[in-house]
Amino acid sequence: MIVSLKSVLLVVLIFMMAHCDSTTVPEKKLPLPLKTKVSASDSVVQSEIKKHLKKSTALIGTRYPFLGLLSQETGIASDILSQRVVILNFSFSSCRPCILELDGLKLLYEKLKDNKNALFISITPDDSSTSNEFVKQYNLPYTPIPVKRVICSKLNFENGYPTNIILKAGTIKKIHSGGFATKQQSSDFFNERIYHGNR
Repeated sequence: MIVSLKSVLLVVLIFMMAHCDSTTVPEKKLPLPLKTKVSASDSVVQSEIKKHLKKSTALIGTRYPFLGLLSQETGIASDILSQRVVILNFSFSSCRPCILELDGLKLLYEKLKDNKNALFISITPDDSSTSNEFVKQYNLPYTPIPVKRVICSKLNFENGYPTNIILKAGTIKKIHSGGFATKQQSSDFFNERIYHGNR
């Protein structure tokens, strides 16, 4: 599922609102928003975002149900996947929000590559040739593993792209979908919420 720009912007806005710390911003009285007409497509998008957020939240703390399939597709033994902190990144080469994440992912990969208790896995629905070109174009220190789109969707709970899932001993600790509006927001997320949040 390719996420439209409108969907991405809505996810970013919802994420920013959900993670805003009111103690850091002085309280201001804002004017009441103008009543605007919401189109049917906006309502559908908002409904889908809420559904995915609710589904993702419900999965936190549960066993990742696709360890066997993940092992089969990546060639990494299930027992290794179930014993480590695993960062699963789902992205593809023509996905703009995925590209904005690359600086943050590179930093995260570099910090984790020598950690024997952590494993970084990037999965893509792109074919091998496209994936290899993507690695060269963006000078990636890792190579995304090509997997059929239908299997990618299953492994990331049909959350679209980019999606990042953190597993700890086979249990889901975090799911984040939709990316960020800037490279800096993405880098901050991977450094502060993923790297420092899962040490």
